[in-house]
Order: sequence, then structure tokens, then C-alpha cells
Amino acid sequence: MATWPLTPDFFSAIPYAKTPIPDYERVPLMPGDHLQTYYWFWLFSDNLTGDSALLTNPYEFNAFDGPMSAGYANFPFSILYWVLLFLGQAGAYNGLVMLSYILGGLAAFLLAKAWTKDNLTALIAGLVFAMAPFRSAHVVSGHLFAFVIFLLPLCLFFLERSLQKSSWWRGLAGGACLAAVSLMEGHVAYLMTLTVGAFLAGRILLCENAPENKPARDQEPDLPLAPALAGVIAGGLSLGLFFWMAVSRKAGWSFFQFRMLEPLTAWVLAAFFFWMILSCLIARFSRLDFARARNLIGRQFFCLSPLVIYALQYGMDVPYLGPVLLGVTGVGFTASLVRIVLAHRARPTGFDLKAVLPALIGFGAGLAVAASYLMHVRASIFVPSIAGKGRSLHEVLLYAPNSWDLFQRLNPDNERLVYLGFVLIVLALAGLAPLLSNKPKKPGKLVLAGSLAFLGSVLCLGPNLTGFPLYKLLYNYFPFFKYPRVPGRYVMVAFVFLGLLAAGSLSGLRAWLDHKGRSKVALMLPILVLALIGLEYYSPKPVGLALFNADNKVYARISQELPENKVVLELPVWPGDSHQSSAYEYTVTRTQKPMVNGYSPVVAKEYVEKVFWPLFGADLGEITQQRAELLKRLKVGLVTFHDDALIYSGKISAFPPRLAEKRLAASPWLEPLEKDGVISLFRVREDPLPGKDPDSITSPVNTVWYARNLPLNTGRRVLDPDASGYNLLMREGPLFKEGKLIPKPGAGGNITSARPGRDKPDFMAFGPFRAFPGGEYAARFRLKAGPASPGVEIARLEVVTDKGQTIIAQRPLVAGELPADTWGDVILPFELKSVTDLEFRVFYTGRAALDFNLVNVGFADQKQGPRQVEAEDLLRQTAWVVSDPKASKGEAVLAKNNFHPPLYVSHGPYFIFEEGKFKADFYLRLAEKTQTDAEVLLLQVATDMGKRVLAQKKIKASDLAEDKYLPFTLEFETPFLCEVDFRVKYQGNASVLVDKVVAAEG
Repeated sequence: MATWPLTPDFFSAIPYAKTPIPDYERVPLMPGDHLQTYYWFWLFSDNLTGDSALLTNPYEFNAFDGPMSAGYANFPFSILYWVLLFLGQAGAYNGLVMLSYILGGLAAFLLAKAWTKDNLTALIAGLVFAMAPFRSAHVVSGHLFAFVIFLLPLCLFFLERSLQKSSWWRGLAGGACLAAVSLMEGHVAYLMTLTVGAFLAGRILLCENAPENKPARDQEPDLPLAPALAGVIAGGLSLGLFFWMAVSRKAGWSFFQFRMLEPLTAWVLAAFFFWMILSCLIARFSRLDFARARNLIGRQFFCLSPLVIYALQYGMDVPYLGPVLLGVTGVGFTASLVRIVLAHRARPTGFDLKAVLPALIGFGAGLAVAASYLMHVRASIFVPSIAGKGRSLHEVLLYAPNSWDLFQRLNPDNERLVYLGFVLIVLALAGLAPLLSNKPKKPGKLVLAGSLAFLGSVLCLGPNLTGFPLYKLLYNYFPFFKYPRVPGRYVMVAFVFLGLLAAGSLSGLRAWLDHKGRSKVALMLPILVLALIGLEYYSPKPVGLALFNADNKVYARISQELPENKVVLELPVWPGDSHQSSAYEYTVTRTQKPMVNGYSPVVAKEYVEKVFWPLFGADLGEITQQRAELLKRLKVGLVTFHDDALIYSGKISAFPPRLAEKRLAASPWLEPLEKDGVISLFRVREDPLPGKDPDSITSPVNTVWYARNLPLNTGRRVLDPDASGYNLLMREGPLFKEGKLIPKPGAGGNITSARPGRDKPDFMAFGPFRAFPGGEYAARFRLKAGPASPGVEIARLEVVTDKGQTIIAQRPLVAGELPADTWGDVILPFELKSVTDLEFRVFYTGRAALDFNLVNVGFADQKQGPRQVEAEDLLRQTAWVVSDPKASKGEAVLAKNNFHPPLYVSHGPYFIFEEGKFKADFYLRLAEKTQTDAEVLLLQVATDMGKRVLAQKKIKASDLAEDKYLPFTLEFETPFLCEVDFRVKYQGNASVLVDKVVAAEG
């Protein structure tokens, strides 16, 4: 249920996402953490039966002196992968995915059984943990955390049983769980250390040997609960209001808004659990029983009410008012507690060392092993890496959930999928209800479980919980707390203890039903709850699958032809912490050959500085003499290039990967060997082959930078329906389909408008700071100028690098160059000798009205307007280029049935078309015979990056021929000067080939 539809592809694919983007449900070799985890599982099997030594990783990050990474992951959990290898490599991985549900559920079940002594209700805790949306999402995404988090409840189970039985072997087994996880996942080890440490402290102080129902002094009257509860609520609200006022004043927010519920709720809950902890402790060390201590202590929280005086800061600025109020109320509250303790003090009850020592020593031994290993990892891997000083708070915020994510059932963002479930929350609250009764049974256990559940729920929100600074305090002052960057993991702590509370509440209800003679109802109740929880955690959307392409010919050529003592370089090269590099780890599993590349969240700085940046130009197809010498020093024998939008993303180049591939094939330093699918293979030459000029190869695709995507120092964003990019800012869905265009929230505008007298002279557009390969270019700035005196300089157009320090080209825009109040393109030619980071700037002089829409940059030799363009030279989301003698230039784009997803097999080139009527002929054919009459392609002519469709046509398999390409004509009309995009979306059902698009005036 949780991994559907994995079963049909069990032996040929692995899951990569819980909620994939629509149309990306089945994708060939989707890169991501799932491939990295698969690689580490495979590596252990290779250590045992392959060429690599045991517990070594000789395949990644091979630079000048061997591997630059000393890390080793997934062991000993990877032993299970080796055991399951009879299922095949993909099958063994998928077997571990399935097994993680069993292990998680079993561990939580054992803990709940030890906690409640009720097998049926313990099943609820097991199901909650196994099916927890956060864990389920991360295990299908390939995060090792989700595979091994079962060790948390298992560790707690052994320590709980050790405390109950005074068992040494159970205590040591609990420590072994902590030691084992430290070898695999440092973040889980840290989370477990904090959780288990807090659990043991609370278990011993609040529960172990705590005398229950001790009589109070004879003259001590019974106190009602209501004033105590009111005091706690008042104190919590006072704290919440105090911190909300402090935060909202600093941020300039209005006082009354929905967000203020966050600190109010968090502080009331914090006050409640603090109240309960104090009640247990005072009952433990005084002559009061829990109920009397609770009712007496709760009243003291009224001491915190003066914190609302902080509201004076809204009318006057009183220096140090906040610290003074916290100090005064804190002292008053503490003094009231001391008075209660002194008035009811009793000789402390000693601890039963025989009972607690095995658990403490077992945990201590495990902690010692874990701490020793992790300190070694920190010194050898973390400190020299890009994360050596920990993660910045800004980076943590990128991954932190918001409070409403706790109640959002379907969330496409795995890191924010911290949904708890309403059934679980209701049952857990019912489990806490006895704490408000007169004679609660084992209140210490309830307080411990509730407090840790609360802490897990709060910490999982990271620094996003407004007005509750616990996470920030721990980040700033608690050792090593700043190293993890995904706070959502703490929600698994909440699931453990919420599950215990839920199991406890149902166990109590079952006992009551049995006492009333309703045994059948008591038996059926847990089954009903299990069904409700299963339904609530069930996701109707299929998981995303990464399809393996193990038979790619390039893998075989690498295995056969890589010389001894040589390594492979895979392009595009990434810094090492980017998920795209995981696809190269898959290459290793097919070839067993070392590579320069690698994937790790803690990449050595030396790799980034000495390998990635010097080689980056090769990503754009540029192999200079200097880079060729670096390849030799790195002992690179073979080079691969991935013409895949999922690996060669838009972050690398503004142009399609096809341009870089063609330039690499023409490089004097590389010899083409093989091309299969999206991978090309080259051999590094010892000496350059003369007569080659790769820089002369250009791309027909233009790159477009809209005003809305470029920063500005002057002017303002304005919506203009008669300018490009307008539809990009409109909402989609039913309103869009009905032709009613409504701007998205915060849409801004598609143009930047500057006016004299209103806007200062400054840059009204600059950026995007992107790399462009060498060549001759034309930058076309789309502008509209108002009336001005002849010869007046309205703006200055620039192409610069080094953040404006080096001007590559510039020209003034003088009044009269463009017809007044009419959009037109002003061309600025420039030339690059090598790969360069570029910035396109429009400086506004303030002398006339000026509007800026976009800058369209393309190679100077490429004609704009209607013309022929080859499909293989365009952008694409899927499919691959193949040789085809029937195609106009011997190549075409192939979309393979049952393999490629329903995405665009070609789009672009964003040629500039004047306003007018045109037609476009798409040349298509079947790759193989088929009997289906289903739809196979959707043809579109569009602008605004596909958001404004000018014409479209659906193509069925029966419309196509297998023996030749047939033209399919779309007539369209451009509404104004704009960029035209020829789009071909694959719909599946048959394998098809796309050759070219020929546009002409209509």
C-alpha cells in the first residue's frame, strides 16, 4: 500500500519519491539520494565479492592522490542487502524498502508492549511508526535515515526492559543499537543520543521507584484542580504573548494575526508539561502525592502573568523591559516552588542502583563508541568539508516545516511532511487525560511520554516556530546541534511517544470494557483503530520510480576499455554535494571502475577548489590546453557526457546539453567512442588532433531572461498583457482553461517600468550571473521608450562579467532609435573567448520614460523568425537522440514506449517572431509498427515558455507512418513581438521519432 506501484517494476526500478511531480511517475535513472543509498548498499557487496577491499570506497572522488573521501556509509545495515542479493540488485534494494516497514513496526511494537503489557494495542504503536508519513516518504526517497530509524524504538525497548528486569544484556543491547547507528548515520545517532538520554533521565527521575499516593500532612486540605489548571493556562498565555510581542515588534508585524496562535499554543503546552514534570519531581522528593503536588504547583504559574506588561513597549520604549520582566517573574516563580518544597520536604527516596545501573552502563558504553567514532568522522570528514562549521540557520530554514505542516496530510515536500494524524493526536490526548484525575496510575510514564512527544513535535519545526526560541537556543549553545540541516527528523521522536500514549489510552479503554463485560468490543476496538490509522496515512498517489537502464553499451565499453590506473570523468561535473552526481554512482555499480566524480553531503573543500571549478568549463564543452593537462594529472582515461535534462540542469548552461556534447565531440583532446541513450563516451587523447574548431559550433536555441527574473535597483514591476511573460504570472487550472486570467499571489509584473522624476538613475535590470560558452552572440534587449528630445541618452545597455568590473560590450539607447511607446528589440553584439559568467544590465538615466521586458540572447549566426530547426538541437525533458538515415540530418529524437515518461521530447528554440500569421510543419514518424490507435504526441506552438498556446494538435499512432517522416501543420498567429516555442509532448502508447520543425509565413 505504501510503495504502490513498485511491485510490477520490482526487479528493474527503485522508488525515488513519495509524491512525484505529475508525469514524472516513471523516469529513466532519476538522480537523487535513492541512487546514493543504492550505491552504498551495492558497495558492501562489492567489498565482499568484487575488487574493492572490505569497508573501503575506492570508486569516488579520485583526484591527485587517490580518493578524497574517507567516509563509509550504510554498514552494518548493508549486510541485509547482501543477504537479499538473490533477488537481483534492484530487487535487493526494494526488499530493504519493504523490510524497513517490518523492522520499524516491530521495534515500536516491542517498545509499546513493554510499556503497556497489551499486545493488541501495541500493534497501534507499531503501525504508527512504520507508516509514519515522514518515514515512509523518506524511505522511498532513499534516505538511509528512514531505513535505520527503527533502531531508535529498538534501543528504547532494550533499555526499558533493562530497567524493568535489571538486565545487563538488554542494557548492552540498547547501547549496541546506538553504536551501530553511529557507523551508518551520524544525524540519527545524534537524534538518538538526545532522545535516549532524555528518556533515561526522565524514566529514572520520574518513574523509577517513585512512591505513589503518599499521604499529605494531615492538616493539608485537598485543593481543587481548576485554579491550578487556570494558572498554567494563564502562565503559558503570558509567556506566549510576551514572546509574540517581542518578535512581532522586531519584525514590524501587526499584533493581531493568525500567526500569533503558534507561540500561544506552544507556550501553553510547554507550561502544561513543565507543570507535570514539576509535579512528578516534587511528589518524588516530598510528602505530597502527585495530585496534591499538581494542584498546588499549578497555582504558582500565575506568577508569570506580569509578563503581559511588555505591551507597554507598543506605546513607549522602556529600556531592558523584557529582560527585567523575565528576571522578576522567573525569580518569583522559582521562589514559590522553593517554598513548596521546603514546606513539604521529606527524606529523598534512594534509587535502586541494581535496577538502573545496567541501562546506564549499557547506554554509556554505546554512547562512548558512538561519540568516539563520530568525533573521528567530524575531524576527518566534516571539518575539512564545505559543512565544516555546521549548517547555517538560513540553510536549516530551507528544510524546516511550518506549524501547519503538522496537520497537512499530503505534502509533496518530503522534508516538510511532518503530518501526525488526527486519530493519533486524539488517542494521545486521551492517554494524557488521566494526569488530570485524582489518582492517576503511573503519572511519571505519562508525563515522560507526553513531554518527549511535545519536544519532538516542536523541534521538528526547526526555527520556523514563531516566538518559541527552543530550536535557536539549542542551535546556538548546545554542542553539535548545528550540524543537522533537516529538523523534520525530530518528528520521528514524536511518533514514538505519541504511539505509546495512544497504545496506553486504548489499553486502559480495553481494560474498562473487559471489566464491563464487553470483551468483543474490547477485541475489535484496536482493529478499528488500526484501520483508521492505515486509511489516514494512506496516500492515493503512486510513488515515483527510477527505471534502471543496465544494458547501456557505454557501461560495457568503460568496463572493457578503461586503462589500468586510469579513472573516469563524468560530465557535467558537479561540486559533489549535488544530487545529480548520484547518477554517476550508478555508473560505478555497472562498471566497477573508479571515477573523479562522487556524491556526498560533506564534500572536501579541496575537491571543490581543485577539481570542480577548474573542470567546470568542460560542462559547457570547452576543453582547453589547461583543462587537458588537468585531465592528465587526474589520470582520466575516459570521459562520459550525459545529455539528460535531469543531470545537465539549467544551472549549468543556458543552452541545451546538446551544444556541449557536439563541442566535446569536436574537441581535439577527445576521441568519440560510443553513444547509447543519453550517454556519450570519449577517450582522452595524449596529444591534440589538429584542425578542429569546436567553438564554431553553435546552438539555434535562444536563452530568454524576463524582467521579472532579473534584480533591479530602480523602477517598479508592472503587468502588461501586450508584452512577453504575462501568462507566466497568471494562475493555472480551471480559471486559466476558461480564458479568465487572474494573476498569481505576489505576481508583481512582467515588465519593469521607470519614469523620470519618480525613479532615480540606476540599473533597472541586472543579472543573471550565468555561464555562457565561448562564441559570438547577439543580446536583444526588448524596450519601450517614451517621448524624448532627439539625441537624449535614455539608457545604457551592457554585457558585463566579474559583477560589473569587466565590461564586455555596451551601447547607449538614444531617443529616436525606437518608435515612441512601441516595443522593439535593441541588439548588442558581443564575443566571448571562453566560458564566462555574464550579466546583462539596463542602466536608466532618468531622462525619459522607459519600460524593459526581457533580454533574448543567442548566437550571432542564428537567424530569427520562421525557419527550419532540428528537433535534436532543441531542449527536451525526456527521450534521446538516435541516428536515423531517414531524418533530414541523420539524427532524430526517439521517445520509447514503456520507458520514457509523458514529457516534452523537444521544446524551444524561442526564436523572435514579429506580429503576424505563420505555420509550422512538425516532421514525425513511428519508430516501430504498432496496432494501437491511441494518442502518442501533443504538438504545440506557444510563447511565454508554453503558458500561452498559440496552436496545438493531438497526434494518434494511426496518423503516423513507420517508413517515412510525415509533416503535421499548425497554423498560428503571434499577437505581438514575442518568442516562439515549438513543443512536442510525448503521450506514450507507441515509440515515435521527431525529426524537425519547419516554420514559414502563413
